[in-house]
Amino acid sequence: MKRAKHTINPEQIDMEFMRLPGDLAYLGQCYAEASEILSELELKLEVYEARTGMAIREAKTMLGERVTNDTVASKMKSSADWQALREQIIEAEANKLRAKIDLDAMIAKKDMLISLGAYMRAQASGDPSIRLPTGKQPQTDRSNWTSEG
Repeated sequence: MKRAKHTINPEQIDMEFMRLPGDLAYLGQCYAEASEILSELELKLEVYEARTGMAIREAKTMLGERVTNDTVASKMKSSADWQALREQIIEAEANKLRAKIDLDAMIAKKDMLISLGAYMRAQASGDPSIRLPTGKQPQTDRSNWTSEG
């Protein structure tokens, strides 16, 4: 996702509000797809480990060799197929994390837009509790202020 989607343009606040639901839906869909891909790969690895583990045990038993869990695990993890699946899982985890970060950033943008909109409405209504940006505060004549009661 491009960084531009995460920035707020105060001059086009209405456009930002209109675009936000679509952006949130898109990023939510990206996160869901990344989660699904990761889950599918984890399942694939689990099935591969079960099948390969059984095959290794059978082969070692038929040869009359002693079979330990460590032997099975090391033989399985040294295979190119297992390593390729693990690399795919690592990549899928990174993609899921990137999608989550983008989604979280868009949720933060939504919260900032809500606050900014409330601030702008209060400013427009002339609310005296709203401070103007620095340098634009109305000047008050303080020459007649004294500390004496």
